[in-house]
Amino acid sequence: MWYFFGKNIKRAPVIKNNFRKINSLGDVQAERDFEMLDQAFYETPEYRTLIEEHTRRVIVGRRGTGKSALFYKLQKHWRLDKKAVIVSISPNETEIIGLRPFVNLFSDRQKHLRIASKIAWEYAILQEIILNLASNYKIRSDNELAQLLIEEKAWRKEGDNIIDRMLGALDTLVETDVVIEKRISTLARTLQIKDLYQLVAKALNKKTFSLRIIADKLDEGYEPDPIGISILTGLIYALDSLSNQLPRTATTIFFRDNIFRSIQLLDPDYSRNVEGDVLRLHWDEYQLFNMICNRLRVAFGITQEKSLKVWDQKTARDLRGKQGFRRCLQLTLYRPRDLLVLLNKAFNNAYSHSRDVIVNDDIDKTSRQISCSRLEDLKKEYLEIIPCIARLLSLFCNTKTTLNYIEIDEILATVSLESLEKSEAQAFAILSDTKTIIQTLYSVGFLGVWKDNVSSFVFCHDGKDPDFSVSHQSKLLIHPCYWIGLNIKPNEHLENTEEIYDEYDIQVSSETTEIRKRKLGAVMQELNNIKQGREDAGEFEEWCLKAIKIVFPKGLQNPSLNPNKNKTQRRDIVGTNTGSTELWRRILEDYQSRQLIFEVKNFERELGRDEYRQMLSYLCSQHGNLGFIINRSTKAELEKNRELKWVRELYHEHKKLIIKLPVIKLYKWLSKLRNPQKHDAGEKELGSILDLYERNYIRLD
Repeated sequence: MWYFFGKNIKRAPVIKNNFRKINSLGDVQAERDFEMLDQAFYETPEYRTLIEEHTRRVIVGRRGTGKSALFYKLQKHWRLDKKAVIVSISPNETEIIGLRPFVNLFSDRQKHLRIASKIAWEYAILQEIILNLASNYKIRSDNELAQLLIEEKAWRKEGDNIIDRMLGALDTLVETDVVIEKRISTLARTLQIKDLYQLVAKALNKKTFSLRIIADKLDEGYEPDPIGISILTGLIYALDSLSNQLPRTATTIFFRDNIFRSIQLLDPDYSRNVEGDVLRLHWDEYQLFNMICNRLRVAFGITQEKSLKVWDQKTARDLRGKQGFRRCLQLTLYRPRDLLVLLNKAFNNAYSHSRDVIVNDDIDKTSRQISCSRLEDLKKEYLEIIPCIARLLSLFCNTKTTLNYIEIDEILATVSLESLEKSEAQAFAILSDTKTIIQTLYSVGFLGVWKDNVSSFVFCHDGKDPDFSVSHQSKLLIHPCYWIGLNIKPNEHLENTEEIYDEYDIQVSSETTEIRKRKLGAVMQELNNIKQGREDAGEFEEWCLKAIKIVFPKGLQNPSLNPNKNKTQRRDIVGTNTGSTELWRRILEDYQSRQLIFEVKNFERELGRDEYRQMLSYLCSQHGNLGFIINRSTKAELEKNRELKWVRELYHEHKKLIIKLPVIKLYKWLSKLRNPQKHDAGEKELGSILDLYERNYIRLD
């Protein structure tokens, strides 16, 4: 077998066995892809937001956008924090179905069902928190928290998981022989919700634990009826209550877009109680390219750092370069799962031809299967929301890639409502007109609309509501990933679909980015309002703590202010070095600094003998041999024969390295974080500062 690289003809190498894996780049289901996720997980802006923030979040994404991967990685990240209590809710299909009879005990009114579901979830989650707390030896040995152990023992007997335990307890406690209204009004008192809150809050405060509650797989066994909606909205409101009433609590719940749309439609309080906490998952070309290249490195043992070189190493001919990758993207809906399926199948085809690089033919041979699969996914995903979606999509078979309003209107006019099933006919009647149908198909990513302000077709792949008005001048494009499945031949001017511009680069992505920019900007502005000197020293310490949490969320766990404030040696900020990144692993291995110290000085003058000696007195035991002093200096360089003298003396006499870290560095790193692509700017530059100290400052020759 021969193949081409440019003009050179080379014999295909013998393929090693590890190249013949069916899913070379990892499994499309995160539950079966932990090994690859551990080595090649791509940290999106949404992931960074979730580990930086300590708040409540409702995460919404379509099939294949990485919800389960996020669920796995967030739990793994939080477990690095020894003082974090993690409650994970991940029910299977039968467990969710099992909740329906209980909720059904509280009438058929949506509000009653939701209230009952909320109280039941609060009760179960509070008991799960107690179960986790009771496993801590400090809790078990504290006589003042003995009630926790009693609750834990009784709760554990109810079943093997949260749903079984909840149903077992509720079956015993809920009064079914009273009228429905009384059943609801007494439920919280019957379950002793208030007492459980007080008990959990007491334990969390006494041991200063943080609490993380995370829920996923809520589409398992879900039905879009009042009971199904109530179970999920009840969980949302339960998490809201828990995050408000318990200290240091953050909650994260994942929903598929079609389920979340049901909640939006049927929950009258959605806009008031839920909308502000929603974070939609989205991917753009840059993120998807780096995600795939991370997996290529792991799958094929590639050591190249630049993603473009990694891609070019495993592709040939027209697939090389960014243009080649964009061609692959045109067959997807900008989702990781789509790309993984496409490229895994392409590599399998390459292996069958004794190649370990993929070419256009490999992509073409899988494109029909991919297109048909995406079309079926779209029908299944939105069948409950748009019962006529299968019939609606079939109308576009054998049509054109680009259509105008009048052409779509003519296509829809061919539908005879009498020939449809009742649910389909009702759905068509609800959609009512061509404008509404176009906006609906846009919101699910099937149709893109031409927007003059960007001179491109814009697509929505995350279920966001349409943000444009349809007119008779509207020009629309069927997404290229559906063309083959619908038997549509490309128009000549769209053979290379450069005009397609995914909405992630315009609105969905910018929505998250703008929120992030505003928050970071607000933090940066706070520093400008803090005056130097003793009077604002406390505010300066608080600001530095906030900045450290944001800049180093992965490497430093549980950073806190004055952890030993009642002792003589206070130590301003201390964080646990997890060694989870290259920089922090280097500091842990080379300097044995597990509990890293940041001493904070709210002045600009140079550091002197007293400041360095004070830090020296702290560097012992788990604090290791390295510490940072943060001050208001305008330069990071050490003053020769003064600061430099003390750094060298303390290093060579005591083997302790003390690094001056001007606050302008933290300010600069916060500024860079406004660009999601520079999420590791702080770690990179701090590594360079460490290099400077080791190579220049502490050398005596």
